[in-house]
Amino acid sequence: MINLILIFTFLAFSLAFSVSHEEVARDISRQTKGAWVTTHDQAYDAITKRELKKVTSYHSRTVKMFDKGKGSKLFDCDDYALTFKAAVSFHSLLRGANYICGIIIVKQEKDFGGVEGGDNVYHALNLVLVGDTYIVLEPQGYDVVPLSDYPNKTNIIEVII
Repeated sequence: MINLILIFTFLAFSLAFSVSHEEVARDISRQTKGAWVTTHDQAYDAITKRELKKVTSYHSRTVKMFDKGKGSKLFDCDDYALTFKAAVSFHSLLRGANYICGIIIVKQEKDFGGVEGGDNVYHALNLVLVGDTYIVLEPQGYDVVPLSDYPNKTNIIEVII
């Protein structure tokens, strides 16, 4: 009986945080005024703030370990965004979840996260679902802001989940 209660409790918890790929694409596209959204899975889960903190700590340590203070210009915004997405995916695998972490391609007209905006500035960042809120995360300094408050949200060209 106890095992059955635990199974139902786990099922209710995991289902409460699952979001279909259609909902993900619709919500992001609506908030960004029409960005192209590509999803690859049928359903996704939201990450908690606590788990996101673990991932950012892991990503930061890993990048520093391989960079060794070189500050290579070859490892730029898209590399940070890709490796952060990979870190979230790896963490998802360990947790038996499928956390939403996308890569944002944006025309960055306004400054955000220590990166200056401009007329011809294109940038890569991450989009993460934390609880019921999509956040934009700058993976080079870990600045975060809700997507609804992101200063360049109407300039997002594409989101790849």
